[in-house]
Amino acid sequence: MTNKYYISIILARKGSKQIKTKNLIKIKGKPLIFWSIKAALKSKKIKKVFVSSDDKKILKVASHFGAETILRPKELATDTSSSESGWLHAAKEIEKKIYFDSIVVLQATSPIRSKTDIDEAIKKFEKEKADSLFSSYKTFDTNL
Repeated sequence: MTNKYYISIILARKGSKQIKTKNLIKIKGKPLIFWSIKAALKSKKIKKVFVSSDDKKILKVASHFGAETILRPKELATDTSSSESGWLHAAKEIEKKIYFDSIVVLQATSPIRSKTDIDEAIKKFEKEKADSLFSSYKTFDTNL
């Protein structure tokens, strides 16, 4: 078992092409972003959870649910902005305040993930001595 200091970064921009303010839409009575914050906060490995957004309302909601917040510049939150640019901005802001070993990036739009899923992924990451780990879920669209 290692004593690495893991943080989580969740990107949640205001704009959305298809569903306006999707990160605040209620799922089972809680905003979509809540579910990723909750799973990260309950993780045994993640020490701090950060939400990066260009929307002060999203940041207020994230803070209410226990995440620390980072205001992302508008130019890093457009339809053409990369997630990487958002993560790098957040990491640089966080580095000004605390030391961390690794970042766990969680998608706000993937709420069906548990603290156990996160901890098992980190366990695999550590066991393999990996420099990165990506997880996904394969779905099939029967309407194609």
